[in-house]
Amino acid sequence: MRRIPLFLLPLLLSLSVVANEEDITISTNNDPSSYGYYEQRRLDPSSTVERHGNLDLVHYHPHAEAIEDKETSFPLCHLATFLGFSRATGSCDFKQASKIYKELVATEMAIHHFNNGLGTVVPEIQDIQERCPLKLSATFLDSQYTPPVIVKELTRLLTPSSSSSTTSINDQDDTNNNNTTIHNNNDNNIPPCAVIGARTSSSTGPSSIVSGAYGLPQMSFTATSPELNDAFKYPLFGRVVPADDAAAKGAMRFLKQVVQTTHVNVLYINDAFGNHYHQAFQKEAEVYGTTAIGFPIAFPPDPKDIQQQLSKVKQNGVRHVLMVFFSDHLDPVMRQAVELGIAGQDADGYFWMLGISTSYFGNLHLNMTDESDAALAHAIQGMAVLPEFGAKPNSPGYDRFAQAWQDNTADATVHFNQKMPTIRGVDNCFEAGPWFFQDNDPGSTAHFAYDTVISMGLGACAAMMQKQQSEQVTSLDGETHIQAIINATFEGASGNVQLDPATKSRDPLRFSYAILNVLPNLNETSQMVKFDTPEVIVLTPNQELTDWDMLYLDEATRFVFHDGTSNPPPSLPPITVNKNYIGQLRILGYCCFALIAGLSIGFTVWTFVNRNVKVVIASQPFYLMMVSVGTLILGSILIPLSMDDQHYSQQATDAACMAQPWLGSIGFVTAFTALASKMRRIDQLLVLKTKDVLIPYMVMMGLNLVVLVCWTIMAPLKFVRKVDDGTDPWNRVVSSAGSCRVADDSIGGAIPYILALAAINVAAVLNANVLAFRTRHMHTQYSESRWIGLIMLCLLQSWLTGIPIIGLLYEIPQAHYVVITLIVTFTSLAILLLIFVPKISYTLKFLQWQRSRENGNNNKESNDPSSVLDKFANEPGEGLGVYRGADSRSMRFTSVVSRTSMRSNHCLGSVHDIKEYLRRSEQHTASRTNTSSIDLKTTSCSTSFPVHVENATHDVEKATHDVEKATAG
Repeated sequence: MRRIPLFLLPLLLSLSVVANEEDITISTNNDPSSYGYYEQRRLDPSSTVERHGNLDLVHYHPHAEAIEDKETSFPLCHLATFLGFSRATGSCDFKQASKIYKELVATEMAIHHFNNGLGTVVPEIQDIQERCPLKLSATFLDSQYTPPVIVKELTRLLTPSSSSSTTSINDQDDTNNNNTTIHNNNDNNIPPCAVIGARTSSSTGPSSIVSGAYGLPQMSFTATSPELNDAFKYPLFGRVVPADDAAAKGAMRFLKQVVQTTHVNVLYINDAFGNHYHQAFQKEAEVYGTTAIGFPIAFPPDPKDIQQQLSKVKQNGVRHVLMVFFSDHLDPVMRQAVELGIAGQDADGYFWMLGISTSYFGNLHLNMTDESDAALAHAIQGMAVLPEFGAKPNSPGYDRFAQAWQDNTADATVHFNQKMPTIRGVDNCFEAGPWFFQDNDPGSTAHFAYDTVISMGLGACAAMMQKQQSEQVTSLDGETHIQAIINATFEGASGNVQLDPATKSRDPLRFSYAILNVLPNLNETSQMVKFDTPEVIVLTPNQELTDWDMLYLDEATRFVFHDGTSNPPPSLPPITVNKNYIGQLRILGYCCFALIAGLSIGFTVWTFVNRNVKVVIASQPFYLMMVSVGTLILGSILIPLSMDDQHYSQQATDAACMAQPWLGSIGFVTAFTALASKMRRIDQLLVLKTKDVLIPYMVMMGLNLVVLVCWTIMAPLKFVRKVDDGTDPWNRVVSSAGSCRVADDSIGGAIPYILALAAINVAAVLNANVLAFRTRHMHTQYSESRWIGLIMLCLLQSWLTGIPIIGLLYEIPQAHYVVITLIVTFTSLAILLLIFVPKISYTLKFLQWQRSRENGNNNKESNDPSSVLDKFANEPGEGLGVYRGADSRSMRFTSVVSRTSMRSNHCLGSVHDIKEYLRRSEQHTASRTNTSSIDLKTTSCSTSFPVHVENATHDVEKATHDVEKATAG
């Protein structure tokens, strides 16, 4: 008898050995093609069994007196199969037992097909009895989903007690050089050749250590923890299902491609399986740029723990939830989620997905008249289920197995029922009738149970034949057996079966996953609802076996979510992004533009209507119209400035961005050139002619246009929306700002063009302000120099204060918009009002004086010398400009006479009025004793007359004589 390895003693000493032997009812059927035939021969009292490594060589003697003539021998590989017929803390559970019963049936079907060479499901075993004499049998044990129970049972099978009726002989056969153990053939504790199970990863790990220590290979068709890939800890373990890495990858792909998940909560069972699944899912989520937040749940389920974890799920706000636990967790989890308001009718924004189990839904019937059941029904509908394993629907192996399932006979059913173990002291916890296979599908795991047995059988045959060829013995050891299993490839019930040599697990790319959609099926009469779980999407390997293809089984059918639509809910709660639109502030811009446009157009009309009034003639209508048109263009910048992507397309906002510098530059140049030219002429004491305005206008406009054209071609402005600093807890943008920017691939950016325009226009403004300062003491007709000087001061002040503020507020669209709007409005109104309001005031005075003159009510002139000038200015056809020098001692008079009335009496009238002005100013000028001269210049007479202040009367008289002489000529 083999000794227990020392490293297992602490574990095994803590476990009491279960000595209850399994009672097996032996059929008297002698048909080799019947179910259980070779196992019956193994247990027949007339049989002799020899142990060759892990194999039992069975010698069957039908008649003792004729042993030599009737002996039949065959090697038998007995499979100890651990299935979860009951839970650790439960009793005989009919539903649980009926589900696992399907796995038992699939195991026995595979044994029967292998022993008889029936390739109805797996073509590779057709007539295998002609190539390999190996037979299979199985014992089924209840694992109770508890590692200690499995270890106890496995230890009992591997170490028979001394009270057993077994007779064991360990000796050395010198002839065959083979260890042989002979057992009494009525022993029900049949030593296994290999182990199948356990159902969970947490139980499979410890049992695999024990089986590996005794040299027995072990395979599972449900344990999926990646930890079991560790060849050092589990050297003889393999499985026909992929590790959780593959299931997690499938779940993540579905969530990303169909549900469009960016964040997901993962509720996972806190055991080896759940922890490794969560770790694998986390890695896959990182690949897809998805945030996964884990919440472990205790096993077995604890209501308090469930409530705590779901409260955290509610608190973090993520709306997509992946559940990685078994069906006994699902009901309490979903009911608690309904109470917390994160599932059910009032939680349309949530999406729930179950990652491993489907059995819960098949047996679920809810009464819609019950408030609790109705709430649970609403919570479950629209859920997705991705079992960690699932056979490929509509595949050849899948269909062949389904047909073989339905072809099971009544005799086969009797055999299956006999194989059911005693569950919690109950012999008949579940028994199926002939109806069972017609009314029930195989489920999601039976296909893999079938393929597990076929893998072990094919591997055992290959390993045994290898032993026979190399050592001329019929024997089997665990290492050779597991290696042969890895090398075996076949088309099974679950698809193409091939294990990865590195992990000894199923190659994921030879495996398919099905996405199930949980949909309610309401009986209107009884108000009872059950749930269908149709397969909607399949993750199936592509032809190159390099990746999965995600396919809808029916192109007309889409996944239905909780709200009854195919539109996935967002994975995060809705967020309102502050896009910093101009919004209602645009009303300010429109009102300001309306004010500027109204004044500009109004003043233009006023100028045209009063073009023959001497006040307008003296100020020149062309100059006034340039000012009003310029301000109108300048104010028009408020229209494109008020456009953003809230109401306009990208193309429109891009055009608006580039329109702003064009309108601003052209409008400013048009209005400012007239002002600057007027100021320059005042400084030069000349009459302003049309060409005096046009020449500087063309120069400044030309320079601006060159810069604007180059800017538009080389680095056009685009409306660009950029995110602001700061995010919400899920790193989502909470604020963005749209502004006019130069594209990243533009040459040089906008800075050179802005600086060029600023240099041209600011230099002009500074020059104009210098001229305004130089002429600050000159008093012109209608005080024009004073008003222009004020305009220049206003422009300079608004620019010096406004431009830095604009730069600082560039990233705050609303504030930036308000500042620019106010600067443009202030600039435009300053130009318009300070130019036109005084003109309108003088015109009104003139019209009043003219009406009084026509009515013969000439009032006595005022002692104020300016009244004489006002009178002179309003004389028909004439205007007078009087300029006082900076030293307040010299004077220059300019008489502007209309070209339409160039009569000598007008020239004389001009001189007489000057004389009158000098007479009334005699007291004021008497104190000025310098020798500066006064030049009398009339446009119509085209001559200047020097007048000395100290001899003003004499010189004016002389000037009068010269004027008369000039006009006579």
